[in-house]
Amino acid sequence: MGGRSTKDVGYNKVIQDVLDTTMQKSMLSGGGGESSECHICSVQLKNPKAVRNHIRASHLAFKAHRCSICGKAFTLPTQLARHTRRVHGM
Repeated sequence: MGGRSTKDVGYNKVIQDVLDTTMQKSMLSGGGGESSECHICSVQLKNPKAVRNHIRASHLAFKAHRCSICGKAFTLPTQLARHTRRVHGM
């Protein structure tokens, strides 16, 4: 599997900073502290975690979760888990 390169760690920091800023904006725009609307495209979602996942998948398209068997990368850990079950039978 190996460790992450310095470039990957720096990129991950940038992505996390974008997500943190996005979540702060979403929470502030919600008035009640828990907004379920993406401040980028105004799509309505179930909860703040869904907003974070939506932004990561739709607007950042950063695939941080890599299959250790075949190397395919996914945006969300749930996508990787589903892939592992369906494709590799694990």
